[in-house]
Amino acid sequence: MQRGALGCKVDGGQHKIGSYTHADAEVIAATVAGLPDRLGGIRMAIRVAELARAGLTPDWMPGVVPRCVPVETKCNQHGERSTTVVVGTERVLTRGKWRTVDVLACPVTWRPQRNAQMVATNGSGLKAKQRRKAQGKPTASPDELAAFYAAKVNSDEFLPASMISNAICEAMLARGLVTTERLRSRGVL
Repeated sequence: MQRGALGCKVDGGQHKIGSYTHADAEVIAATVAGLPDRLGGIRMAIRVAELARAGLTPDWMPGVVPRCVPVETKCNQHGERSTTVVVGTERVLTRGKWRTVDVLACPVTWRPQRNAQMVATNGSGLKAKQRRKAQGKPTASPDELAAFYAAKVNSDEFLPASMISNAICEAMLARGLVTTERLRSRGVL
């Protein structure tokens, strides 16, 4: 085995003292928090931090292959067909005559969708004890988020450049938790 060749043993991190979180997990959560909300943002950062504290990994739905499928289908005597919508009109020359034709498109979606993956993770992916623990956690309010990031900015610990979004930055400034000079000195602005 490779571990024997290296002369070391892998520590699974199962037995942690208190709410210890590895520094790498904190850096990843901080970096993900700087992403726009549509790409994960603060919610994904909180999820990463929760999983790191609990010593868990997300259920990534192994074996599931996303497929492009029509949003709606119709069935008739010839079989199942995708529904189409008119997205525009075009003038075409057919047999020496100009005609107006509808441009049709089939609305599609990806299955399984992200919300289906979250349902699968929160439902069957967790054990009963883990589900009970996860249900008791409230979400952070905007004031709590601003205070959390202000403490990071005002401290001298490592602060990734992409950790703080513009919205959080504005919230901290509006509440008077940080100064513009401090944000500039820390590389946020």
